[in-house]
Amino acid sequence: MSWFNSLLDGLGSVVNWTMAHSGEIGSVVNAVGTVASLLAAAEETGDDTDPTDLFPSFKKAGDYLETVAASEVPSAPISAGTNTRKYSIQGIWKSAAPLDASQNPSPEMYHDVANILAQNNIPEAFVGAKGYQTDLSKDIAQAIFADNPPPPPPPTSDSRLSKSNKRPSYIAAPKFTFSNNDASCVISGAHAYYAIPMGKAATENIWHGALQIEVTSTPDFDQRYIRKKRNFRYQTQQLATADNVWLVTCQMTWNSVSLAQEIFPLLKTKLSSEYPKYNVVFDILSGLIQTMKIQAPSDTTPAQVRCGLTQAVLDTLTQLQNAQEEQKDSTPNVQLPLVMVTDSTLIVGGT
Repeated sequence: MSWFNSLLDGLGSVVNWTMAHSGEIGSVVNAVGTVASLLAAAEETGDDTDPTDLFPSFKKAGDYLETVAASEVPSAPISAGTNTRKYSIQGIWKSAAPLDASQNPSPEMYHDVANILAQNNIPEAFVGAKGYQTDLSKDIAQAIFADNPPPPPPPTSDSRLSKSNKRPSYIAAPKFTFSNNDASCVISGAHAYYAIPMGKAATENIWHGALQIEVTSTPDFDQRYIRKKRNFRYQTQQLATADNVWLVTCQMTWNSVSLAQEIFPLLKTKLSSEYPKYNVVFDILSGLIQTMKIQAPSDTTPAQVRCGLTQAVLDTLTQLQNAQEEQKDSTPNVQLPLVMVTDSTLIVGGT
């Protein structure tokens, strides 16, 4: 199961995917080359990069985007005793798109932003300034693709080598700031990106971007966040047995942070009550991805474990929906996640 759905980071992966999935490669070379030349212009150095060599072109373009993103991050109020941490990631968004009239990010964008936050220990949600729970993954996903810039112009001396410090209009850099209810955590950032035409349909673009995030928080908030994250981790010893047993690793991806966090403490209990012969020895929620390791008798196949866990997921979702309806709360936007077996290990008894 991929950690990211739309975002592809890592220079080699970015270049290889772009070459493999583009049509007329000239449009890619032109767009990346135009942005790459802006780094040399900003540094007032010569640019002898062969534009057809996408490795240095993507590297220089990405470095320029990081510089732009870092310069656009709003300043957070910093008081005595607060800590400020900076995070950055760059790459291409394969299936992202500027927001439509509904203002809802695509599932791929939402998934990737949630996992960016998770891997950097940035809160995916907190109680906002108005006192209600806010889904930061959704809010940031809405913010970072607010603009829809046109692709860069063809490489010319004017478009590529201008020494102007002004950011060209074909590079968007929307910014954002979110604060919790007591201002003990402020998350701000900016996303610099441009469109790369894929040489197919006129509107088929991917996006090369650099996302910069800064988190300013108090030590008290940091400790509360650490304690909260412990609620989404579980590990225990495997049951000793003289018989062979399966250790089956399953993963599932939830469609929202709030649902994932709400269902996490319920699912393990539901599985244990419906399938007592299954013993959950490891369970962790990372962003939207939940990983569970289940010890099962050797006369049970990994496929049966997957089916049992899928049924437990369905029953837990039903239980959660019924509780919401009884409380006259809005029914959560639930979607049955696909449960996948990622590893099956047969452990010899007595070891």
